[in-house]
Amino acid sequence: METQGEENVVRLKDLIDSESMPIQEILSLMDCHQEKDQIKGFIELNSYPKKVIIDLVIGHLIIPRCLQVLRNATKLKLKILAAHTLSTLAAGTQQHVLTLLSYKDVMVELVNMLNSNALRLILKAARMLGNIAKSSAMARHIFFQHSVADVVLRVMSKDPDDVIQIYLSELVLRLVRYSRESIALHQQFNTFLMIIVSMIDSRIGSVIRDACLALDEIIVANADLLDAFIALDGAKRLVRVLSRNRFSLRSTLDIMTVIAKQKAKYANAILDAGAVNWLCYLLRTQLPNEGIKILELLSCLIFTTEKAVRIAMDAGVYHIMPEIIRNVNPIYYASAIDIVATTIFMATKQQILEIADRYEIFKPFMLLLMRISCVKSQTTVITALNHLFDVDASLVSLRPPLLEMYLGKLLELCMAEDDELSARARTAIENYAKYFLPQLKQ
Repeated sequence: METQGEENVVRLKDLIDSESMPIQEILSLMDCHQEKDQIKGFIELNSYPKKVIIDLVIGHLIIPRCLQVLRNATKLKLKILAAHTLSTLAAGTQQHVLTLLSYKDVMVELVNMLNSNALRLILKAARMLGNIAKSSAMARHIFFQHSVADVVLRVMSKDPDDVIQIYLSELVLRLVRYSRESIALHQQFNTFLMIIVSMIDSRIGSVIRDACLALDEIIVANADLLDAFIALDGAKRLVRVLSRNRFSLRSTLDIMTVIAKQKAKYANAILDAGAVNWLCYLLRTQLPNEGIKILELLSCLIFTTEKAVRIAMDAGVYHIMPEIIRNVNPIYYASAIDIVATTIFMATKQQILEIADRYEIFKPFMLLLMRISCVKSQTTVITALNHLFDVDASLVSLRPPLLEMYLGKLLELCMAEDDELSARARTAIENYAKYFLPQLKQ
């Protein structure tokens, strides 16, 4: 009967090509003083199937040999081969990664690789660190012990090669996402914020996207860190992304909306950074793609203060809204309703009168009630119109045929199962009956 060890030997023999160099010869080459012989040994080792390499590396103490090469070798090719050998283990199972990390110098050498001037070594280190980061909480804890974030910040601040940025941004996102509750991460939040800021400034869409996702994770963990982010000109940087990188537009809109919803001062920071002008431009050019997200962010910003309404007026938001309400796909109705209703609630009387004078927006908004079936949207429209009636009833006057249709819809909604909707509809009927009854009699 075969033992477990014998079974492993049989399995390895089945996987190894008959022409492959025997492992003992490979080890002898690795232990030579001549680096050209060591290079040959690593090349032979890495010619084996991946599964065999992992078993050989673990079973024949090849990890210490790799670390020695990374410390002492003079030839870059040899260092790259040693790093490649370790990367095979780093891309393995959780147990493989923990075996790798059981050698305390592994993280030291990976950090040294990140700090090197050799592009291929940095790439190997970034890729390995990313694989290690997703493997286990224990692995990530070791990251924090070695202040990997400080090294990543130094590398990112040098505007490195695009591929390095991509690998490091994936690493940062994994560290933040999987360690959100970690005390060690909380102690290094400011460093991660600075990394995220540098990622937002990247020209690469995927890096910006990872930055937005990582920032979202940090906000969930500690929203108060947004003060530090804003102090680092975070809002201005995000607005710049709106103007220059369409590939990360969705992620950028998402995180800006998250920030705007946290506190009014953060929404004001986004307003002051000039977001509305760019959002208005995007509304004209990106409506089929990201229209809902653009409208959602606009609604959040307008909800901040009456100053936001003025900014929206100057940017041309209300010039676009009637077209959206009248002609665009119904999927945008809810977002458009939120913007108009928010404007009605937040604007001063003078601003409302000015909007009514300059843009044909409130009557299409009223008539939208005939086309929507969502209870929440119906309630929002009626509530906003009741408020508008209190400002100036003439703003919502309709010709008798349309008025009859509108009041008929209100009567229908009075019977709605939703208590709030039916109550708002009854109030609207009372308001309109007082003001428009003479028109109906005519």
